[in-house]
Amino acid sequence: MRKLVTQFLLCGGSILFLPISILWWLGQLARHFHCLRRFDVAIVDPHMVHYGNGLLTQDIARRLFPGRKVIYALVWEPFSTQNVKVSLIWPDLDVILMRKAAISFSAVGRYFSFPSIEMLTPSLTWVTSVFFSIFAPKVDLMTMGEVRSSLPVPPDFAGLISENYGDTKWQGIHFHVLWTAMLKSDQQISKPALPERERKEIYARLRGVSKGHKLRLCMLYNRIVENTERSGSPIENYLPVMRLLVDHGYMVLLIADQDLDEDQMASFNGLVVDAERLGVDRDLFRMFAPTEADINIGDAGAGMLLPMIMGGPSLTLNFHSIGITTPSTWVYPKHIVDHSGAYIPYRRVIKENPYGSYLDPERKKHDDWIILTNTSEDILEAVRYFLKYLSGDEFPGISDELDALVPQVSSFKSFGARISPAFIRRDSMFGSRENPAFDFVDTNSP
Repeated sequence: MRKLVTQFLLCGGSILFLPISILWWLGQLARHFHCLRRFDVAIVDPHMVHYGNGLLTQDIARRLFPGRKVIYALVWEPFSTQNVKVSLIWPDLDVILMRKAAISFSAVGRYFSFPSIEMLTPSLTWVTSVFFSIFAPKVDLMTMGEVRSSLPVPPDFAGLISENYGDTKWQGIHFHVLWTAMLKSDQQISKPALPERERKEIYARLRGVSKGHKLRLCMLYNRIVENTERSGSPIENYLPVMRLLVDHGYMVLLIADQDLDEDQMASFNGLVVDAERLGVDRDLFRMFAPTEADINIGDAGAGMLLPMIMGGPSLTLNFHSIGITTPSTWVYPKHIVDHSGAYIPYRRVIKENPYGSYLDPERKKHDDWIILTNTSEDILEAVRYFLKYLSGDEFPGISDELDALVPQVSSFKSFGARISPAFIRRDSMFGSRENPAFDFVDTNSP
């Protein structure tokens, strides 16, 4: 009975708030009308998505419509994951900000939205369609879903991905794969970058805190989420790597969900900086770091999407799904053990659960598998190998066996990623034991 009463109250609240949301949304459309009507394509979707989904849609749009004027409406609200400075980096796409037309908050362990997303999104989508049909009939209006379902299927994927992939349960994976394939084939498109004024101001601050050191930049991205499969390692696990990078002549641009304390930051003598210590707007810094860094290292997640678009050398740590997670030049996956502590060889992980239980539309689960985030030793060894690779060392064929097991329909394959030799070494060491009890014995560095 209590559940029914709660549902009734939530539904009633949504109905009461809906007219206010419609007027709020119409007001924003009217405010931007003088701008919207000047474009050939307008991507306006009232549903707010996380930063990564928004960034993907923006990059897809500028590639899908070359030569046409395209505008994207970024729906946001305070304390969301959206980056309101993203409009500054695109040379061939305009972005306007529109506030989410709802009141949302978290309480007693639940998320509340008035009106509910289920009621709000279709209502405002219809309102937007009517508004454009009356006031801007020559503009091609699209939703995010329509953009992401419009990617061409290249010959390599014929028979593997259908032309109408947007109508299938695999559409989430397929659009990531097709975007990655487009990314690799479309090399002539302009790279994102902040305007020159913002770039110069940040570089001046970097020179100031680095005490005149020559600037060779490395973005380091650390991500923490509640879902273990998708989470990165604790920030403390990255401290030895920061020291290693500084010793190799890099200034580390730190983008992290966890803060280092003042003593930890001070120990790097200004060669590890974040937005706060640099005195730069947080969103602006998060656009600067991946678009200006010489190399990028970070946990699997949305923070590694801009490095993919930039196309420079990158290493993804805590890689959790060979099928869809943001790949890099090299990836270092998470290790998996069963409840007895026995190590699960990665070839078995690829075969049985390539897309991860979180992202697999068939929701395949291995309840007896425990996913372990990368240890400090894992991360240090992965970065050591990565730096040796950047210095010219080659590791031919070392991951061919595992690479061959990866599904063709995967972001890993379409991006041309490789499994880190450091991971191959550990996987071989632990996976070859009979009933191996997995421990984190440090291995000799290369």
